[in-house]
Amino acid sequence: MFAERLVRLIQPGDVIWVHDYHLIPLALLLRRLGVDNRIGFFLHTPLPGEDLLTCLPRHRELLEAFAAHDLVGFQTEANLRAFMDYSRHEIGAVVADDGRIDACGRSFRAGAFAIGIDVGAIERAARQGQRQAALQRLRDNLGQRQLLIGVDRLDYSKGIAERFAAFKRFLDEHPDKHGQVTLLQITPRSRDDVAEYRQMRARLNRLTGAINGAHATPDWVPIHYLNRSFQHSTLAGYYRLADAALVTPLRDGMNLVAKECVAAQDSDDPGVLVLSRFAGAACELRQALIINPYDPQEVAAGIARALAMSLTERQQRWRDLTASLRDNDINHWRDRFLGQLRQAERPPTRRQVLPLTAHDPH
Repeated sequence: MFAERLVRLIQPGDVIWVHDYHLIPLALLLRRLGVDNRIGFFLHTPLPGEDLLTCLPRHRELLEAFAAHDLVGFQTEANLRAFMDYSRHEIGAVVADDGRIDACGRSFRAGAFAIGIDVGAIERAARQGQRQAALQRLRDNLGQRQLLIGVDRLDYSKGIAERFAAFKRFLDEHPDKHGQVTLLQITPRSRDDVAEYRQMRARLNRLTGAINGAHATPDWVPIHYLNRSFQHSTLAGYYRLADAALVTPLRDGMNLVAKECVAAQDSDDPGVLVLSRFAGAACELRQALIINPYDPQEVAAGIARALAMSLTERQQRWRDLTASLRDNDINHWRDRFLGQLRQAERPPTRRQVLPLTAHDPH
């Protein structure tokens, strides 16, 4: 249906950019409807490794769908290598060093394009957020306490339960920090109609209750766990106020929260980013404290180091991180991808036009 609606709007010379795994088959369907425009695809989520990819019952059809594009983009070089290894070893595709792939009767290109953020917009939002009443209330409530922050949608990939376990380990190992540190975890509810997500939310509620019950005092609660959304400027203000941001997904294509947390900081007194090595952002943000989210001891040590870090070191790390964000902001990402897509060589032959039916296997 998506392809049939879209094909009516496409004009000669139009460039089509398809985003994320939901629409992987779209270009193949458009080709079958006679569309020979340039079509690019960008995968925002991680691509499984070759061994995992071949577990999919119809993985060869997946590659055929990828091959219908002129340019396929991934977040990281590791994801790109996984795609090329699969194409070469499983399908027998011809893969060139410059990213050109000959497979499924077509020639197309693949590349790594790490997505960026609008740095200036985040900076402005953070300054605006600082003036909001909600930020002032939080600042007053904290007093001299240090603030850790985590902001994630409710999803198994985000490692929130593992983060809570690591924070508990930190509290167990640093009794002197009791009453001195608060973790603010913001996790808006999502997919309430899916049983697994309801179970995940219940588990996080139990963990929060257990940790707070074991460590709280009459005037201090270790974890503030909020299942609600906030305005973007409010979130940016929270990022700016935090002494450390915990971005610890078990696997993530990029994770723009990590980048926004850096951009929101006060240059005079910046916080520290504690970042999972399994987030795509870790490939760029090398001056963050990179940790293994599966190891609670390592995460707890990262929290301790972040909270104890000197101002001089925090400022130097922040300057290096911010320079990386500015070098590859959202505009650079867009221009780089679309520039390569417009320069992509056209396929030697036009794909046969086939009718779409309600029973199309794709």
